[in-house]
Amino acid sequence: MAQYLVEYQWSVLVLGLTGALSLLQLLLFDLMAIKLKHPPGYPIESSHENLLFRLSRAHANTNETMGVMIVLFLFTVLSAADPVWVNNLMIGYFAARVMHMICYYAGWSVLRGVIFGLSLLCLIGLFIVGLMTL
Repeated sequence: MAQYLVEYQWSVLVLGLTGALSLLQLLLFDLMAIKLKHPPGYPIESSHENLLFRLSRAHANTNETMGVMIVLFLFTVLSAADPVWVNNLMIGYFAARVMHMICYYAGWSVLRGVIFGLSLLCLIGLFIVGLMTL
């Protein structure tokens, strides 16, 4: 690992784990689509009662926040933000994303919304920590 990233090694791990989480969600969706014999290319019924829809939305939601997380991580590293804060916020983001996925799969919409809010707070925290060093 590059010397300047050593202090952010937990955050770098979260980057890899978030990629693995997205891959896992994609594989779970594909396997469930095969199991349910859903024809490729056909729309999925837009209903939270439909497990395949929930699997698809959980994956899409992870992808929607992942780009923001990566940009904010780069911002904090390039601004030499406190690694303890950056690492903890990145770990919090990842933990919230895993819990969000579980809640989406289980159909727990209220808890899912609360946990999504926690992941957003971690992203906002990253932005603030980066700003504090400028």
